[in-house]
Amino acid sequence: MEALKAFEALVEWEKGTTTRYRYEEGQVVFYREDPRAAPCNYGCIPGLMNPADDAEVDVIWLDGPLPVGWKGSIEVSGLLFLLDQDHKVLTGDLRHVQPVLDWFPSERGARVLPAEEALHWLNALKLAPPSHGSGQ
Repeated sequence: MEALKAFEALVEWEKGTTTRYRYEEGQVVFYREDPRAAPCNYGCIPGLMNPADDAEVDVIWLDGPLPVGWKGSIEVSGLLFLLDQDHKVLTGDLRHVQPVLDWFPSERGARVLPAEEALHWLNALKLAPPSHGSGQ
């Protein structure tokens, strides 16, 4: 089986806002108001499941704001590794990752791994019918 390098991802939470949405049954629906604004765009890769939380793989865009519902191809730039195994795919300029690292509680042990490690992790995951997006 050939390894995937490009992934289609969907924005569920726009950078700088507190209103969260999630991907559910093929559409983006309101999820909740969060007390903190997102320091990044946050979303998922529909249909690619993370076994840590049994929901779609989360994606963090490190560059400028994208509207909720934006869907397109992403270039993987790294992996936000978390001790609970609920890793997040990073896309965009890794020089902008510090606000994201600061956003996660220290007990989650957030650290950045290179793109090669992210691709290795992603290609080991299984495709499944989309469920709902997951939160942080």
